[in-house]
Amino acid sequence: MLLWFSKPPGCPSTSFAPTWSWMSLELPHAIDFDPTVISNHAAEEILVYNVQTEVTPSTTNPYGPVSSGTIHLAGILISASLEAGPSPEGLWEGTKLSTLRHNVSGTISYIDTPIVRTDVRLMDGTEESTTKRKGKQEDSSGGPYPVMLLPIFRYGWGVTGLLLGRSATCVGAYERIGMFDYLAEVKFESMRKDYGVCDVMLV
Repeated sequence: MLLWFSKPPGCPSTSFAPTWSWMSLELPHAIDFDPTVISNHAAEEILVYNVQTEVTPSTTNPYGPVSSGTIHLAGILISASLEAGPSPEGLWEGTKLSTLRHNVSGTISYIDTPIVRTDVRLMDGTEESTTKRKGKQEDSSGGPYPVMLLPIFRYGWGVTGLLLGRSATCVGAYERIGMFDYLAEVKFESMRKDYGVCDVMLV
């Protein structure tokens, strides 16, 4: 289940785990799941499809630690910008999330850990500004933070999905930095006209 969130934001784990897993945060820590999903409320539309999942155990125990974990999805990626609240260390609920054409500030955002801006190299050799989880030795930077929205479920009252940043360690891939909820359906329907379905690799 991808739609989990941390309350409050945690710290990246010292042991390896893919960012889409809650095991990528230091434990013990309070992890919760999107209440709409766990209540088995039927989604009006599923917006992503799992093409392939690859997980490599680092020991002979198939349920133990892993050395890599990748999910390949087909979905819609929407460029957005996240404005921090007064404290980037706190629970960012009700932060200002916007796209080039739409103000979606009513959307609720949950950040997994404190975040920072960084530049990453793309597959064509150019660089792009993105957002990633803050390492223990990194200083917090101010916003706005460039993020990607990956919508997962559409309900009658809105859309829920993941907040992503481009991976600094795996060219062409994305890393999870949080999740969003209650993206207004009417705004999503307007936004999705500008984007087509693409391949998304989560690490």
